[in-house]
Amino acid sequence: MSEFDYQITKEKLSTSRDGASASVTYLVPVTAAVAFAQTVVGGLRIVNGSPVYFIPLAYYAIPGLYCSKCDIDWIGDWDTSTGLWKTATATLTFEVLDQGQEEQSGQAVEVGDISYSLGGEELSLPKTEFHTGSISGPVLGDEAPNPIKVVAKGELRLSFKSRPILDPSIWNGIVGKINGNSWQGWAANTLMFSGVETRRSVSSDGTSIWSYDYVFQIQPNGWNNIWTKSGWQELFPHQYEETTF
Repeated sequence: MSEFDYQITKEKLSTSRDGASASVTYLVPVTAAVAFAQTVVGGLRIVNGSPVYFIPLAYYAIPGLYCSKCDIDWIGDWDTSTGLWKTATATLTFEVLDQGQEEQSGQAVEVGDISYSLGGEELSLPKTEFHTGSISGPVLGDEAPNPIKVVAKGELRLSFKSRPILDPSIWNGIVGKINGNSWQGWAANTLMFSGVETRRSVSSDGTSIWSYDYVFQIQPNGWNNIWTKSGWQELFPHQYEETTF
């Protein structure tokens, strides 16, 4: 097993009636140890101000085993010039992580799914842009109702489960912003992050798991576009700031 360019010093596989587990120990550079640990355990984190979900590393030999924790041990001599240990080992533990299951080490176990709904929204159009009889006929009068156009609009939800509660303030900076590039199959400028919903489930032994729904509003025609009698037109200045999801 070698998915990384680091030397493996030890590997162990255990089986029991409850299932299988495994552990792999890597020799890693001190400066890369923390980032390595965060990568292999996966989870939802903020990267450059945007939410990114990292899938836990899978164990190559047995399907269904994923990295649940990573223990870092500093070894070797102390480097006085850098103020760091010269070497570190990273021991990865692989277990079965079912949806909603809490693993016992206290590390985060996050699983998720994606769902979306798509429907219609009514736009009330200005009367002055419409005529009766023909394009050169009389403009609609004040007594006429506003013309209505139905356009597509929907909602996208990313749902995750996690043992520790995440700080909701990390999302404040991107509420109301739209995707600057294509994401989750949707074109740029069509998704707006509208907020996060949280729920807590408590088991009989006192442990709890948090559920998070990250909600995005879908505007297939673009959030910075507006409907006119000539069709969809880009609106300037833009109402919504772009970001990278």
